[in-house]
Amino acid sequence: MIDDGYSCLIDCNQTNVNCSADQTREILFQYRTIPSIQSLDKPLEISRITVSMPTPFVSDFVLHHRYRRDFAIEKVNDHVAIISLKRPIRGPKTEIVRITVNTKTPFKALIAHNLIYIEVHVSEYDF
Repeated sequence: MIDDGYSCLIDCNQTNVNCSADQTREILFQYRTIPSIQSLDKPLEISRITVSMPTPFVSDFVLHHRYRRDFAIEKVNDHVAIISLKRPIRGPKTEIVRITVNTKTPFKALIAHNLIYIEVHVSEYDF
């Protein structure tokens, strides 16, 4: 279940070699709305991502370099990460934050590659 968004699962036909070779398994879209923020004393949590994979699999969360100035990603454990706003932001504007999640075996073999897009709408008003 996805709160405030939707998920596209990729289901390959067994005879489609190109699809089967691509390790992208899911593309997730989330939507968040925040007010304009004049000052920020500590990071503001925007989203929490949980990967549903059993132990011993481990997920790496990678924030696309374009968004690292304004946003941060903190790995809570092997399956959970928090995306936070780390600087004041003024609206109206929309930021689409891109995150890659790579799930690996204990031997570091990639078993799933997922993309997450969080569309953050910033109001022109500070509530």
